[in-house]
Amino acid sequence: DRRTADRLAGKWEGDAMLRREGVIDPRTDRHAANDARTLADHLDDWEAALKAKGNTLRGVAMVKARAARVIALAGATRISELSPSAVLGAIKAVRDGDADHPAASLQTCHHYVRAIKGFSRWLNRDGRTPADALAHLSGFNAATDRRYERRAFDGDELARLIDAAV
Repeated sequence: DRRTADRLAGKWEGDAMLRREGVIDPRTDRHAANDARTLADHLDDWEAALKAKGNTLRGVAMVKARAARVIALAGATRISELSPSAVLGAIKAVRDGDADHPAASLQTCHHYVRAIKGFSRWLNRDGRTPADALAHLSGFNAATDRRYERRAFDGDELARLIDAAV
């Protein structure tokens, strides 16, 4: 109705005046607009930024897929829903595995943490969030869950490798 429209117009005019006078920070509006977009849209933008930096296509695809999986497991659709506790729950789901993915090692979980933290850091540095919400998350110590012990060849193994190569 007319009264509601007049009230809204008055509010918008007042907000515009406060922005012109510097009382309202325009970054707040930008952050709110970015939070209205889906995380999938931001992931696509991040992918483009990674490619523009000259990263390999394979590396970009891998890091984007890891971040996307964490976001999906966390159930986040907007930037504001990307909380440390939700991310940790998603990383636990990666560690435990499911029907489509086997249980992951700590090294793999560390890669997932690095991917989602890189995405969160980019959101902040690109001005899409006021702060990096995942800055304090840390990775895992892969040495405590070593799946394959690397070692040097012994003499017999090295001789067999050389024979096979010749």
